[in-house]
Amino acid sequence: MNEPYEDAYTAIRRAYSMPRAQASSLNLQRKERGHDDLDRMEMIAQDAMVRVMAEQHCGKLSQASWVVLWSDDPELMIVALKQFQAAFAKPGRTAPLGWVADISQQWANRKDRTARITAAPTRSDTEWGGILGIDRRTAGAWRRELQEQLHTANRSGLQTAGYILKSRGLIPGEL
Repeated sequence: MNEPYEDAYTAIRRAYSMPRAQASSLNLQRKERGHDDLDRMEMIAQDAMVRVMAEQHCGKLSQASWVVLWSDDPELMIVALKQFQAAFAKPGRTAPLGWVADISQQWANRKDRTARITAAPTRSDTEWGGILGIDRRTAGAWRRELQEQLHTANRSGLQTAGYILKSRGLIPGEL
């Protein structure tokens, strides 16, 4: 059997995205590459199994980063943002959920969803500095720190998922 996914990124992206009507075009691409011909329902089931695997083996922040990147569910998004808000908090430092949402959406390059979640436009470091009562350079340092947390969570989760997907024959490659 050929592997149903090209790599861990593709498998996780599909698992954390809503099923799309264009799944048939994906199957056509797979046929051209020599992949097994899975119908739409089989692909949705396969994606659901990958998501369960990710929930069992990957960290909570990795899962939250994937929700930020690919989910369209506002409730899941708020839960994910609250996880990053809690992870970012330190003694004497808390960040409002709107700031975490803004920075997360910038990182994910999905600014279109920020307004739906926070009802506020994307703001600059200077604007956030004024709102948070801190210097713009501190706001920038905090932004970079949160973006690094998001990036690290995503990368470590993909690495873990990749190893498991390879061991189960769902992506190509040697262990």
